[in-house]
Amino acid sequence: MKNKYLLLWLFLLLSLSVRGQEYVNKDWTLSSGNPTRLEWSASHLTASHLYTLGNTYKAGENANFLLTKSDLDGNVIWTREYNAHNLDDFGVALITDANNNVYVTGAVTASNNKFDIAVVKYNVTGNLEWWYHYNGNSNLNDLPVGIAFDNVGNIVIAGTSVDALQHENIVTLSLDNSGNLNWSKLYDYASLEDGATGIIKGDMVILLFPGEAQPVPILTIL
Repeated sequence: MKNKYLLLWLFLLLSLSVRGQEYVNKDWTLSSGNPTRLEWSASHLTASHLYTLGNTYKAGENANFLLTKSDLDGNVIWTREYNAHNLDDFGVALITDANNNVYVTGAVTASNNKFDIAVVKYNVTGNLEWWYHYNGNSNLNDLPVGIAFDNVGNIVIAGTSVDALQHENIVTLSLDNSGNLNWSKLYDYASLEDGATGIIKGDMVILLFPGEAQPVPILTIL
């Protein structure tokens, strides 16, 4: 009798599993580049295009940003690479504006083998319009985590900057649409470790989220 109940239970369980499974038909796949690191990458979907950002290895240049623009059927419209100093450069995040310009941020390796924050703008046809590099006061690692627009159209980047005491602080950058630095701000809570994990655009403010275990509130940049 126990075996009958056991078989019935297994039958019901399998029936529920099959009914609960959803099948998705794959339309297309798209592969590009030869990445050296997979943890830094991003994608951005608009009503008409898909943008993907990562990195690809090129002999003599090491890792470069790799930005790909495709249509919604997976057809590649253009790809662009960004190489700062023939050292390792990794794309991290991107956004687009109403005119389909693309703004990319990532980590580029400087001559001292430390990372700087890079911001790069491409126009709708993929032409490079400008680039900006941020190196913190301590000349150590500066890493971006996110990019957004503020309520007047400036580009705002959140990230982490290492100070002279080897502590990580939250760094925020604001650039105008021509790639000029409006301001940069550092946030250090009690000389401990702090790190931004993302950035979102509010109606009137940019919100930065502390990424480490320190008991700090949401930091608001007006």
